[in-house]
Amino acid sequence: MMISPETYYELNLKDKNEKELLSVIRGLKNKIGHLKNIMEHPDYQPLTKPDEATQIWCMKLYLERAIQALKDMGGTYIPSKAELKVEEFNNNIPNIKEINFRIGGFTYGHTDYTFKFDDNKSKKIISKMLDEVVELSLEDKDDFLDGFAALNIGEWRLNYDTERFGYCVMDGTQWELEIHYSNGNKTKSYYGSNAYPYNFNKLLELFEYDYEDEEDDDVRLNYTISLDDKNELLLQMYKKAKELPFGTEISTSDLLSMIFKNSSYIDGKYIYDDLVLEMKDMFSIDLEFKTTAADNGIEIDDTIHTGEVLGMPFHIGFLIKSY
Repeated sequence: MMISPETYYELNLKDKNEKELLSVIRGLKNKIGHLKNIMEHPDYQPLTKPDEATQIWCMKLYLERAIQALKDMGGTYIPSKAELKVEEFNNNIPNIKEINFRIGGFTYGHTDYTFKFDDNKSKKIISKMLDEVVELSLEDKDDFLDGFAALNIGEWRLNYDTERFGYCVMDGTQWELEIHYSNGNKTKSYYGSNAYPYNFNKLLELFEYDYEDEEDDDVRLNYTISLDDKNELLLQMYKKAKELPFGTEISTSDLLSMIFKNSSYIDGKYIYDDLVLEMKDMFSIDLEFKTTAADNGIEIDDTIHTGEVLGMPFHIGFLIKSY
């Protein structure tokens, strides 16, 4: 259970001296950094309550309150380089003239978003492959930029990839964000491949990104295992899914672990008894199971986490509704 900043002050900050307050501040920063790392891991699933995103939001409020308490007692707070970087980024937001955002993958193409700002006018352009949709707005520029500022993009890494966590993933989803300024400041660029900042879903919400637009029934499946092994694996998954109670939320990786006696992850490979699945096998089996479940008498809801950035799709839960 999270508490209000004032309650936090009464319980943790009141009557502390400068040294003690600085220690609390360092502790809160470390906790926030740890929670971000948890959320940015490819296997992340929100298992705690409140979830990590809520905890980060609360701890940032506690951090603000702790810094204010330090200043109120006459203490000096020296921002870190990372905090100064965030402040500089946010101070420069009114000077943004254009934002370019691309997201997608080799199998289903990319969607490009362009936001152009000129005085009080804003223009949004969405382009997917050869199709282009242009939306004009004269009223929402300030609201949009306020929402953009709330993302604290200044604290993002410049590059996100799964190798940071010991994963090597080919293809999948790539994204790129570029921010251009009207005052001569250098363009800011951020990039990711199958990995995302902890609050990336908030960026997608701001851009009104539609996950369903990226779905493609002709997505190419790519396996390293034999066709017989793949078909047998799917049959076992259908069978096991039908043994579970209605309303069960489970992921593809969890379902596989229930089928086999032993499961492990070694050097980028998922091993189930004697069956070795590479990352591309996991992506493909997840997609094929979800798209063929209904044909095999199983109704699932694989949209329950749509819009959330949780990690690898085969680790993200779906709901068994009926069979």
